[in-house]
Amino acid sequence: MSAGDPISSVYRWLQGAGLERFYPNFSHRGITEESFVNLIVSDYHSLGVTELNDRQTLFKLIQVVKKEMESPTLKLRQSPAPQREGGSFDKISERQENQHSNRQTSKSTPTLDAFSDSTPRATKTRSRRRNSPGDTKERKLFKKTSSSSTDHMRAQPRITVCVRKRPLNSKERGKGEGDCTSTKGNQTFIVTEPRTKVDLTKFTCAHKFYFDTVFDQDTSNEQIYNMTCKPLVDFFFEGGKATCFAYGQTGSGKTYTMMGPEGGKKEQNGLYVLAARDIFQELQR
Repeated sequence: MSAGDPISSVYRWLQGAGLERFYPNFSHRGITEESFVNLIVSDYHSLGVTELNDRQTLFKLIQVVKKEMESPTLKLRQSPAPQREGGSFDKISERQENQHSNRQTSKSTPTLDAFSDSTPRATKTRSRRRNSPGDTKERKLFKKTSSSSTDHMRAQPRITVCVRKRPLNSKERGKGEGDCTSTKGNQTFIVTEPRTKVDLTKFTCAHKFYFDTVFDQDTSNEQIYNMTCKPLVDFFFEGGKATCFAYGQTGSGKTYTMMGPEGGKKEQNGLYVLAARDIFQELQR
């Protein structure tokens, strides 16, 4: 962007989120304000956004911008970029809250300063009724919420998709079948497909898919649990709600991952077993 060019809203949005270094890619692809809010996760890689933290920040930014654009009383084209302090998005200040409360009467142009609070959060509700003996016991199940841990969970996407590569089984190896899947880094899953050209020349086409996290076939259940489910268990004891489930076709390894191999070693317990272990250990403290 040259000094004489007008600053576009897309650049200001990216700048406020700390992603302005990717603006040349957005400009080259012709991303406008309208097309910006329609970007999906599969588009991020073509825009040069490959790191997990950057992808999460971009996803959250798009949700905030989309929410502002859908508001019938707001004019997003004139809104300034979201502001940052100390390298992270801060909560709405008292001044900004006052502006928000007066928005209906003053019809002032909104800002995106509420970036860090745009996503609904799981909160712990309190009851006004008198405490019964069971209430005291139930309350002890939850720790006092620490600001650092809850802020970390709130900064994460509400849905995270992880993929685990399954190795060839004995039946497939016996037939001499080849492995058509592979992983690259911790976010790229590759599926190779044999094809034939018009002149009967054979070649292999590699299809790349991008996810929040990709695990190779050498990753153990314990390692997967520590990276995916353990933070959810901690969040549960802070009063939050979390769900973890496996999805895939028959024979893809769902039972092995979630329940562990039948008659397998203790260190290969499934995610459900490992989560139950940590939950009961926490209850005994």
